[in-house]
Amino acid sequence: MTGPAQQPSDPLRASLEQSLAAARQAGDVKKQALVLADLGYILTQSGDPRHAVAFLAEAAGLARGLGDKILEADVLGQQGLTSVQAGDVRPGIEMLKQALAAARAGGDLFAEKTALARLASALPAVGDAVQALACYDQAIALTRHLKDTAGEAEVHWFAAILQAELGARDRALAAGREAIALFKKLGDPNAPMFVSQLEKYQSGGSPPAGDLKALTAPVLAAAGAAPTVDANPGGPSQGPGVLRMAMTAAKSMARYFGSGMKTVSAETLRVRLQTCESCEQFTGARCRLCGCFTTVKARLPHEKCPIGKWPANLVRS
Repeated sequence: MTGPAQQPSDPLRASLEQSLAAARQAGDVKKQALVLADLGYILTQSGDPRHAVAFLAEAAGLARGLGDKILEADVLGQQGLTSVQAGDVRPGIEMLKQALAAARAGGDLFAEKTALARLASALPAVGDAVQALACYDQAIALTRHLKDTAGEAEVHWFAAILQAELGARDRALAAGREAIALFKKLGDPNAPMFVSQLEKYQSGGSPPAGDLKALTAPVLAAAGAAPTVDANPGGPSQGPGVLRMAMTAAKSMARYFGSGMKTVSAETLRVRLQTCESCEQFTGARCRLCGCFTTVKARLPHEKCPIGKWPANLVRS
């Protein structure tokens, strides 16, 4: 899904480009589709949707030719979101709907959940907030069925943002509290930040525009570090923007921890990454189930595999 939009380093992109060249030379069509999708994902997260679209369009064509509905759903979903971000809103939403249909045809509930959440995030751009909320509700039902607590927490928070944008204050607060309860259950170190932002939304207050350092400082202090975090609040720091800033800050924290500060032991990290690399859901860079870059997620002690292949490690090594 939406999962954490964690941004990998340039070495990963270089590695993927090498993998793409090798896959093309070997004539491995599925590997080409996977790597092209990962490259498109990276470019989208790096703020370059126009160039990402080309990679994703090629990946979608290859996936369709293979008849792999789940791969097609993943690629079409990312292509749709990227197209929306690039300004091609209605074609992007059509791709997102096709991704949902492919996920359902493939019978993969994780893929369906991701497709629903992606579609929900885009529908408000064409004024269809009612359908967006319905998609969020369906995604939440699937996360509960799948016992995907992290996914459920995120979907609740995104639903809270949308409710706030619609002016439905009580519903936004209720959705935000649902998310926070789940973040706390997961032992997510960002939970206090979500609490603080929800309280600011409730009181009508807001932090200074772009002040992600103020949001991330408590988590960084607890970790014994204080790096500079890029200021990118993702919207005005008032009303719905207060809630949106919390998710943006959490993503910034994930990038920071994943890019340099190892919070699990080297052995735990090795085992987690080996497990991911042998999993059929691993694309070469991401987990298709949660959408996370595994080199980032595997370092975070509170994270766990969505299908239970490795557990959370809440005691930092």
